[in-house]
Amino acid sequence: MVGALPAGEHSSPLQGWCVAHMPRSPRRNPQSQKARQLLSKGAFKAERNEVDLKFLNLIFPPKCVFCGEITKCDDGVCLSCRQNLPYCMARDVAAVEGENFVQAVSAFVYEGFVADSIYRFKERGCRWYAKSYAKYVKLAVEHYYGGIEFDYIVSAPISKGKLASRGYDQTKLIAKHLEREIGVTYLAGAIAKVRETRKQQGLSQLERKLNLTDAFEVLRRGEIEGRRILFVDDVFTTGSTAEECSYALIANGAAEVYVAAVAATLLTIEN
Repeated sequence: MVGALPAGEHSSPLQGWCVAHMPRSPRRNPQSQKARQLLSKGAFKAERNEVDLKFLNLIFPPKCVFCGEITKCDDGVCLSCRQNLPYCMARDVAAVEGENFVQAVSAFVYEGFVADSIYRFKERGCRWYAKSYAKYVKLAVEHYYGGIEFDYIVSAPISKGKLASRGYDQTKLIAKHLEREIGVTYLAGAIAKVRETRKQQGLSQLERKLNLTDAFEVLRRGEIEGRRILFVDDVFTTGSTAEECSYALIANGAAEVYVAAVAATLLTIEN
């Protein structure tokens, strides 16, 4: 045990005298003593968590969120994918203008490894992908929206039914990590999906719009009034979700809405 006496010394005849004649230390403030104990426990817990993480990484090496190959990179993306992913910036993809939002941008084109990754993120429980996605959404925001100051981040809401079946809100996870990346407050629960809708896949642009009409409700009106909002989504397809949510935000007092997504479809980009 750390700090224990060597064998045999605990029975020394001088021990009692030393304890009895040891000068008393001044009384310590119980609150500061408790604080030190908490700090000590916190440091130990952090150190233990770091050791646990290293141990887990040896057994289950972290894999690239896009291709699935083992990677040691901190952002969860292997070197090969970093160099070859379909970045919107690299392809000179312009920001998309909307009716209710100012512009929409994305980090990637929705294809190949990116599309497969987002599918696993949404449908296979790979929720930890959100941290990696946020780092790349940050790059897109800085590239396209550099110089624009946002007041809040708001995420695209999902229905209660989808939340129950999936077990987590995927866009909320991205938004929370993006909050740390760009230093803009995430306004959780600012807007809610108040009715179930049909799946958007396979619907025309008009059908998508009608499908989402009156599906969203702003719940934190007082906080968004007069504010510039960064609206975050996972995939930007036709822009129907972004348009309807932006309409609700503007109707409830938001000054401007800008959109940022992890990926955008080729259909959106080409149009």
